[in-house]
Amino acid sequence: MIVTAWCVAEVGLALNFLGFVLSFIAAAAIYAAVETPVRMRRALGSTRALLMFFGCSSAALIGVAAIVAFSGGFPGRFGPEVHRILAYAEDDADDYLKCDVRSPSWTGVCVIGDLSVEPDALLMGDSHAFVEAGAFDLWLKREGRSAIFAFHYGCLPTLGAGRQSCNEYSERMISLAEATRSIHDVIIVSIWKQSFQDSVLFDGVWRRGAAKQSYFVRSHDRTLDRLVGAGKHVTLV
Repeated sequence: MIVTAWCVAEVGLALNFLGFVLSFIAAAAIYAAVETPVRMRRALGSTRALLMFFGCSSAALIGVAAIVAFSGGFPGRFGPEVHRILAYAEDDADDYLKCDVRSPSWTGVCVIGDLSVEPDALLMGDSHAFVEAGAFDLWLKREGRSAIFAFHYGCLPTLGAGRQSCNEYSERMISLAEATRSIHDVIIVSIWKQSFQDSVLFDGVWRRGAAKQSYFVRSHDRTLDRLVGAGKHVTLV
């Protein structure tokens, strides 16, 4: 069934059942063709032959594994475009880790973009904000602008959502935007998947079903009302 999921985009009940049946057929074939002859000593009849077979096969397996490990997984089998994508996927935005509100190096202020000008924007969000910080940094520099930036892993960046540390983070950032007259734009970045989860924590209570959807919308509305009421232009990413 795992192999089926790799090979087929959508695995339905029929394919799951087919994979289940085929797994028994494959197990029976292996038992009849491999395990039984070895157990009955019809194949590899002597102890010496059995040990030599397993010794050679183990050595071959270790050799292949070593070649794969030292070669980096045979990178030559991929074209330049694949290598470019792989390099992008492994590109960590370490320069922005200091903007994690949970980081020991967090000072309460983290500015990205053109550091020679006063910040006129605020960027907040979850880990997706961290991942996209580099793009925002480049964009701000090209525009001759800067932004205050802070992120919190695993937090829906809206009022009343998530655990206490998430609530404190969202309240701190929104209050900062309200109190800073130079900030005109607030950019909120998140995966925004919480409404599709089985249960979500809002206002300290786990919400499910229709209540979850209602509190998800309410949390967004409360956040937007505060920011728009303070004269800020809000962008959700």
